[in-house]
Amino acid sequence: MTKIMIVNTSIDYFGNSEAPTGLWLSELVHFYDEFKNTNVKIDIFNITGGQTPIDPVSLNLLMLDKMTKMYYRNERFMDLLHYCQPIDQAQPENYDTIYFTGGHGVMYDFPENKYIQNAVNIIYNKGGIVSAVCHGIAALLNVIDTNGNYFLQNKKSLGFQILKKFWQDETV
Repeated sequence: MTKIMIVNTSIDYFGNSEAPTGLWLSELVHFYDEFKNTNVKIDIFNITGGQTPIDPVSLNLLMLDKMTKMYYRNERFMDLLHYCQPIDQAQPENYDTIYFTGGHGVMYDFPENKYIQNAVNIIYNKGGIVSAVCHGIAALLNVIDTNGNYFLQNKKSLGFQILKKFWQDETV
């Protein structure tokens, strides 16, 4: 059975301010929904365990799409975010894929997290998939591989602008 490890932020405020932030809910929901009725096991983690904060802007009527609203109203799904496992208790060797969600909170607790860095290396070195959406890419910024190089060094990566260029002229 394929296993996916999803990692969310535990940060609920921008730095030392009183401005709330957290997980951008749709960036979790749309990924999760792709695998919900498949033979894939998904485990959701955050940095500290327990409640995953949700960026209130992601719940704004202009941002909240139909699918995200459905999941937000689903008590069973929301319990997965209320009772997350902490990343330090993850066993990345048991996963085939790691997916880092977005939201501004990840900018504070992903880049320097040694458990994230370890999980990325373990999953990648066994041939697994390392993926992120939007600000979730912050998880990969400071990962050092087993050769002492930055994980992203000499790797092809795909982002919105690169993908757009590829579709337009296929020179990438």
